[in-house]
Amino acid sequence: KDAQGNDYLRSRWAKKEDLWFHLDNMPSAHVIVKGDGAKNNSKVLELIAAILAEYSKVETDLIPVIFTQVKNIKALKGSSGSVTYKNQKHLSIKRDDDLLKKIRQK
Repeated sequence: KDAQGNDYLRSRWAKKEDLWFHLDNMPSAHVIVKGDGAKNNSKVLELIAAILAEYSKVETDLIPVIFTQVKNIKALKGSSGSVTYKNQKHLSIKRDDDLLKKIRQK
């Protein structure tokens, strides 16, 4: 939910092979998915995009998402929650308003 939470997820909870997701070229929440199976599962990717959009207040029809393994991200010193990354993949995922409604109800 905040920069410190993003740092905690990345540095204490995530493992190097887990996947890190973020909105492309926008401030956003960080989503960590255990393992690497999510990158080939369209339903999981739609859910991740919906979570990023909801918690980051994005209103676009196509949600721009980047992801990479946690081992490819590095914290920026002195800037809580900020990272640099490499070997990222880019996706544009169609907004699913029904899925967003379900997230809001939880």
